[in-house]
Amino acid sequence: LQLGLLLTVFRYDTPNFLVQNGDDAKLRQLFEHIYHADVVEERIVKIKEDLKPANSGDVHESVSYYDVCFGARYRRATALGVGIACFQQTTGTNIQNFYSNQIFKGMAVSSEIITGAIGIINFIAVSICLVLLHYLGRRTLMLWGFFVMAFALCFSGLFSLMQWPYSTIGSILIFRIAFEFSAGPMLWLYNAEILHDKAMGLASAGHWALVLVISATVPGIVAALGEHQLGYIWLVCGVCTGLGWVVLYFWMHETKGKTHHEIEQLFSRAPTGSDEYRQLEAVEL
Repeated sequence: LQLGLLLTVFRYDTPNFLVQNGDDAKLRQLFEHIYHADVVEERIVKIKEDLKPANSGDVHESVSYYDVCFGARYRRATALGVGIACFQQTTGTNIQNFYSNQIFKGMAVSSEIITGAIGIINFIAVSICLVLLHYLGRRTLMLWGFFVMAFALCFSGLFSLMQWPYSTIGSILIFRIAFEFSAGPMLWLYNAEILHDKAMGLASAGHWALVLVISATVPGIVAALGEHQLGYIWLVCGVCTGLGWVVLYFWMHETKGKTHHEIEQLFSRAPTGSDEYRQLEAVEL
């Protein structure tokens, strides 16, 4: 199904990619497919203006992995994007997704019912999140989401250790709602707004590396802890999520309604008078 959609409905490259590669014909074709004919030209002009800092002087082509990691123009955004990608996994979301039947075994409610409830909640919560994005913004949803997740995970751990199954299940379901309001869908949306293509690759690599580590280590940890000590897993995830909240509070900027150039300025630490600063400043002239 996914392959069929990619070959038919979603067969275009992203607008950013088409602009950066000067493929105006495909860009126009894509926008004619998405927008009403009356606003196509306006949208093309706008996206070219928004991406002008990345194109002026062939800046986009000269950016290296060293630049996105250590360059004053990109490094703060890269660090935050990679951090968000990693903190999303340390919430323990994929521990629940991959090993729910094993972890919830022996509770008052069957593991199959809990797994099904998690799936339904995921769908409903992420649908509501898409609406809230237009009103609350990225930073607000992320901060509140991480705050609720941290407490829900810690309480899940404590309730699990005290053998309170219904309270444990309730806390986990609250975590799932908070996750789908924040770190679940927001990771890729926010990173796409703040990161250069190469930095996005690094964030994706970090994310999937942690997925691999989790899938390889959690079964052994579950077996070592035993059925009645699994609460320690949620306590550790809760602490990690709390640390993620601190990082977001001090580093994350709101990007809702901002252009590509404005977002670059939020994260840039380029010194006044440097080449990187002049490239950012040139768009306003």
